[in-house]
Amino acid sequence: MSAQPLKILMVAAEMAPFAKVGGLGDAVYALSMALAAAGHDVRVVLPCYGSIDRKAFGLRPAASLEVPMGVLGRIAVTVLQGETPRSPAAISSSCLPGSSPAARKYDELYRFAARRKTAATL
Repeated sequence: MSAQPLKILMVAAEMAPFAKVGGLGDAVYALSMALAAAGHDVRVVLPCYGSIDRKAFGLRPAASLEVPMGVLGRIAVTVLQGETPRSPAAISSSCLPGSSPAARKYDELYRFAARRKTAATL
């Protein structure tokens, strides 16, 4: 480990317990926990699927951004932040617009581009 803690921003389609379809959600959660346990400041950005219980996870507005989407113009994105259960306070998750982890491909391509650009803005 480096002498100084790192600031790590992970971008994923899912993370347990927020959204989990397959093994990716578990892997992102386990990796973020391990990095935080090693003393790093870890943040995870994922879509705010309709299935995520905002109240249960204490999601609250953290930032409002305008994200450039090329020929589509700019889109307004509200970044929500909350704590992951059973984890150190260093781990938080930001949610971006999204419908479901198993959304149709054309819809998900747009959301992926918006999520990527928003993460780069953060």
